[in-house]
Amino acid sequence: MNTRVAAIIPAKGYSRRVPNKNMRLFLGRPLIVHTIEQALASGTIDDVFVSTDRQDIQSLCESLGARVPFLRDQELCADDVHGSVAILDMLERVGGAGKYVFCVNLLATSPLRKAHTIDAVVRLAQKRQTNVLSVSASGLTSFHLRMIEQSGKLRPLTQEHEGVFNVQSGDLPEVYYLSAAAQCAPVEALLRHRTFQYGSPLAYVVDPIEAIDIDTERDFEIAERLAGLV
Repeated sequence: MNTRVAAIIPAKGYSRRVPNKNMRLFLGRPLIVHTIEQALASGTIDDVFVSTDRQDIQSLCESLGARVPFLRDQELCADDVHGSVAILDMLERVGGAGKYVFCVNLLATSPLRKAHTIDAVVRLAQKRQTNVLSVSASGLTSFHLRMIEQSGKLRPLTQEHEGVFNVQSGDLPEVYYLSAAAQCAPVEALLRHRTFQYGSPLAYVVDPIEAIDIDTERDFEIAERLAGLV
C-alpha cells in the first residue's frame, strides 16, 4: 500500500523585500538550510523536494540531501504567482498521486519550526484523511480586529461588531491566524482543488515562535533573538 509523503519547499531566487532571502544567513547558515534539515529529520516524510529557479540554491539543497530534479520555469517566479502554483507544478512533475499520498508545504521562511511539528501535522492529516493547516493563537478575539478606511477612520472587521462596545474578551472565542509552519493535504485532493486551503481543513496549533514567517529585515532580527526560546 502506497503511503508515501512528499515535502515541497518553495524557494525562488528573487525576493522583493529582502534580496536573496532564501540564501541569507540566519544563525550563521543560509535560511533555507534550516527547513531542509527539519524536513529530513522528520519521521513521516519520504522525499524532500525544493522548487527553485536558481542553480546556487539547487546545488546547496542537493548537497544537504534534498531533491531538486529541475529548475522552476521563470513564469512561475513572478510576484503575482502564488507559491502554491510552484508546489503543484513540482508535485505533478515528480509523480503526483501516482507516487505520493500526502504532500507537505514547508516555507523556507519559517526556520524555527521543529521536525516533530511537521510530523504532528502529517499524522493528523493521515489519521483524518483530510487537509491540515498549522495555525497560531493571536491572543485576540474578532472584536479586537479593525480595518482602517481611506479616511483614516477605524471600523470593525465584521458587521456583527458594528455599534458594539466594551465587550469582555472572555466572552468571545480567540482568533487564530494561518501560520507558515506546515500545511499537509492528500495529493489527490490537493491536485483537484489546487490549494491546501480547500473545504474545511483541520487546525494544528503551533507555538507563535515556531510559526514566525520571515518577510522583512526586521523579521530576521526578531527571529534570531527568539531562536533560543523554542
